[in-house]
Amino acid sequence: MKMMQKLEKAYDLLRTQAWQEASVVFEAVLALEPHSVLARRGLGTAEMMQEKYASAKLIWSALLQEALEDKAKTESYFALGSIAYQEKNFSLAIQYLLEVCRIYPTDIEATRQIAWAYIEIKEYETALKWCEKLMALSVDKQAVFYNKGVVLMHLSRWSEAIQSFEQVMMGGVNYLNAQLNLAFLSLKLNKISEGIAYYQSVLNISPAHPIAQYQLSALLSEKNCIKAPCEFISTLYDAYAENYDNEMKSQLNYQVPYLFLNVIRDCVGVKKANWVSLDLGCGTGLAAEILKDFSEDIIGVDISEKMLAIAKNKNCYTELWLGDMLSFFDKNERKFDLIYAADSLIYRGDLKPLFEKIQSALESGGLFVFSVEKTNENNFFLQKTGRFSHNKEYVRHVLCASGLTVMACRDLTLRDQGGQAVEGEIWLASKE
Repeated sequence: MKMMQKLEKAYDLLRTQAWQEASVVFEAVLALEPHSVLARRGLGTAEMMQEKYASAKLIWSALLQEALEDKAKTESYFALGSIAYQEKNFSLAIQYLLEVCRIYPTDIEATRQIAWAYIEIKEYETALKWCEKLMALSVDKQAVFYNKGVVLMHLSRWSEAIQSFEQVMMGGVNYLNAQLNLAFLSLKLNKISEGIAYYQSVLNISPAHPIAQYQLSALLSEKNCIKAPCEFISTLYDAYAENYDNEMKSQLNYQVPYLFLNVIRDCVGVKKANWVSLDLGCGTGLAAEILKDFSEDIIGVDISEKMLAIAKNKNCYTELWLGDMLSFFDKNERKFDLIYAADSLIYRGDLKPLFEKIQSALESGGLFVFSVEKTNENNFFLQKTGRFSHNKEYVRHVLCASGLTVMACRDLTLRDQGGQAVEGEIWLASKE
């Protein structure tokens, strides 16, 4: 009787989410009755909720081996699948959770975790099928519509993604991320007025939202913006990282790294060097792959964690630094022989603060090579694309004012965008 009272107390503690206290009582029960299935199940749950996954896995694995009935098996499969999901072992989570759905095809929570896990491992077609299954089970449809929209975006099925996010909004709740995605997709389909309306709707909910503010500044051609907010850049490139290399190389005919290579070789007369280099806005490392023959060490700086994860696998860099360019210089004490910024000044209008930091960080005789999109507007101009373009005379003035000497400026096509050539300039400057 005493043991049953302890079990009841332990399960009461579980119901009130007193996980640690529940574990203590379950362990006391197991000291009296080591084989108690009820106590082991309770302890496995309490340990899992405290993120003590190693001990929880041992308990649930043992229970699975002993289970004879479907109900007991699915409980263990579900627990092990949920633990694997929390540990980000999504493929293993899917294996366990598929066993749950094999026995109970209408299990909502297992179906949900399978759908989300397939999204995490980027198997989007399969994820879409599981989103449809989840939809049929009449669960929280807003969350399902939202994730289905995200999957459709990854599959470049823009119009269907819009329909899915619109379904989210029909739920009557101000779902901020759905509106942001609707704004992005509207611009993708060149529906500018709809994009503006969605960004304005975001600001009605969150008046200081940095991404919506910046995008509206670009779309409405406002002239008071001098740089993109960090949140805008990191969000954009985190989402872009997966397909970035393929799109830049295969679809956009990206030429900037090769143009850098040519201008350095033409003006400096070297083909190889043991320089210490800094890659500003390094992204996935496209520029470092081409310019690595100039460098013994390359430091990469970028604001997108997902882009840096890809860059790391290319083995071009001795160090990668996550953060804003100016923040890097505030903490950096090293000097560099070469600093380059390939297609990464497009999110800064006012270049003066950055150029001054670059000049201070260069060795005497060090080189700075960078690209800009060009404009005839005064100084700089925020385009509807959300990218800044720069006036040639403004760039020349800022370089000279920062103590850098212009060695070359070449008007060239940087890449393609929307079927049109993006015209810009490649600049090479040095520190005397």
